Amino acid sequence: VATLIMAVLLALFFRRPLAVLAPLVAIGLSLVATAGVVGLAGDDLNQVTVIYPILLMGVVVASATHLIDRYYRERAAGRDPTEATRVTIERVLPGAFVANVTTAIGFASLVTGSMQILHEFGLYLAAGVMLAWAVGTTAIPAVLLLGRADPPPRYRRASPATRSSALRSCRPP
Repeated sequence: VATLIMAVLLALFFRRPLAVLAPLVAIGLSLVATAGVVGLAGDDLNQVTVIYPILLMGVVVASATHLIDRYYRERAAGRDPTEATRVTIERVLPGAFVANVTTAIGFASLVTGSMQILHEFGLYLAAGVMLAWAVGTTAIPAVLLLGRADPPPRYRRASPATRSSALRSCRPP
């Protein structure tokens, strides 16, 4: 249900199929990577770890929204898909990294609790958050670039006359 709600909201906001597909791809890959970490550590799913998908979806969608929005803004400014992707990664990557690191630190702090199940939950989710960052900042720009996504109409640039009028109104007298 959460995935469906997320997909509908992304579709309503961005109005492009690739803006829904790209985060879904990133979410799927992030979940597989996180499940791989849990499996490699020799642990199984339990009552707490079954919530990983919902939490990771929130992390991926948060970064995805910034990536997609910036990509569409760059495309609307006239950049070709390759250049728009490059600029998007340069501008969004640092902020997304800091946001995910602080989220991962927050989850990792659960190891200070007294319950073993919370230790595992915190460590695996911290790893999952960083994997979600790596996957999301790779897969989402790749899907947008390969799909040569055009921005929705609301991202389109203003006409030259409108821009020059706006610039004149901002100049000091």
